[in-house]
Formats: sequence, C-alpha cells, structure tokens
Amino acid sequence: MPFFVCTALIHPTLVYWIHLYLDKTDASWVSFVWMMDTHHAEPGPIWFVLTLLFIETVYAFYRRFFAGTLSKLIPDKLPSTTGIFMFMILTGFVAYLIRMVYPVGTSFFGLQFGFFSLYIGMYLVGIIACRCNWMEQLTLKGAIPWFALSLICILILMIATRAEDVTPFLGGLNLSALFYAMWEPVMCVGISYFLLAFSKEYFNRPNKFILTLSGDSYAAYIIHPMVVVCCTFLVEQLSASPLAKLALVLVIGIPCCFAISHLFRLIPGMKKVF
Repeated sequence: MPFFVCTALIHPTLVYWIHLYLDKTDASWVSFVWMMDTHHAEPGPIWFVLTLLFIETVYAFYRRFFAGTLSKLIPDKLPSTTGIFMFMILTGFVAYLIRMVYPVGTSFFGLQFGFFSLYIGMYLVGIIACRCNWMEQLTLKGAIPWFALSLICILILMIATRAEDVTPFLGGLNLSALFYAMWEPVMCVGISYFLLAFSKEYFNRPNKFILTLSGDSYAAYIIHPMVVVCCTFLVEQLSASPLAKLALVLVIGIPCCFAISHLFRLIPGMKKVF
C-alpha cells in the first residue's frame, strides 16, 4: 500500500513542489500528477520498497518449494577472511558486468540494476546470519580491521576521483569501472560489520525511546523526501555555506520525520500499514 500511494501520489507531488520552487511549471497540481503517473511514472525514493518486495517474493517462493536444499552448504560459524573476500569479489564483479549494460545512473522504473548484486548478496547474508546466529559471534575486535580497510578505500576513491570527469567509474570495459564496482562491497561489508559489532557491544540494551523510533522508522522513511525537500526550501533562504545548510537540514529534518511519523501512526489503523 505505501508503495502504490507513494508512486501515484507522494512522489509526483514532491516533483511538482520542486518544479514550482524552480519556476519550471505553471500547471495545476492535478494535471501535473496525472502527467507524471501516465508518462513518467517512477517510485522515487520508495524504489527500495519495490526492491524488497521483489526479493522477498523470490525468497518466499524458494522457502515454499525448495527450503532445506541449500541448508547443508551454510556454515554455522562466521565466514573466514577468505570467505568475506570471495563475497566482495563476487558481488563486485557481477556489478561490473551489469554496468557494462546499465551504468551507474541508468535506471528502469527507478531501479539501478548496477547495484543489485550487492543488495541481493547482503539480503542473503542477513538471512543466513539470522539462521546461524552469526550476530552472537560478532566481536568488535574482529570488525575493526574491516572498518579500517573501508576507511582506506574512502581515501583511495577520493584520490582516484580528483579528475573532473568521473564517467569511466560509472560503467564500461575499463579499470576505473572495475575499481568502483569492487570498492562498493568492501565499503558495505566493512562499515556494516563494524556498526553491527559496535552497536552490539555498546547499545544492545532495552531502551523505550529507541524502540519507539524503531517502530516509527518505516513511516519516517516513507515521508522523509517531503520533509527534507521542505527543509531544503527553508534553509535556501538563509545566507550560509552549503555545509552549514546541510547540517541545518539534518538537525531539523531528522527529528521532524520521526515526530510526524509518530503522530501519523497514532491514527487508528495506521500501525497495520506502517
């Protein structure tokens, strides 16, 4: 339900606001939304929900007809260093191959297929981690080397992309595209591993406030584009540096997203949807 509402109504409305702010349209809201829905339909930021719906449908089909066929291949212990590197190489190389056809920035109905190998890979790792209790085995000591590797990769990418033209990194048969495709899984695994282990070590305690935010997080994700755009319009009126404006949008926008989401979910029946 949120996917269809956002695609048909919220995202077109958001685009309409932006066009009005930039003085790029004089159409009415109704005609603009109708034009978007009939000629330029796309989910906007809700593409992630569409992706999850697709992946989870495939997984549900697997569980219904093939459950248990691969269970013997899943290790109970955390993956070895070799196993983690193999995951990075596999997801990165598949992304590199896909980007020869769909470079970064190329989308179909809001979906950039060049990132999907890592999305699917991390989704599967999450399922396996849950079933094999990998979270219980995570340690901060084991995560720090991978986090350090991800920080090094950030510096390398900053140096590598100093040139004005970064087009080669987006896709194609070249070393820059291969480097960027391999860079992403290293970053994703390194930072995710560290945040999970760090949170387990220091934040894995009952907290009513955090539980409330967790319950409101899905609704906050749904409405955040409209809140962020409104906050951006407001701070654009200020005479400040872009970095200061960004900080102000974060300080105002994030609490507003969760506050509005919490109030929205107090409406009877909304918790069944969000």
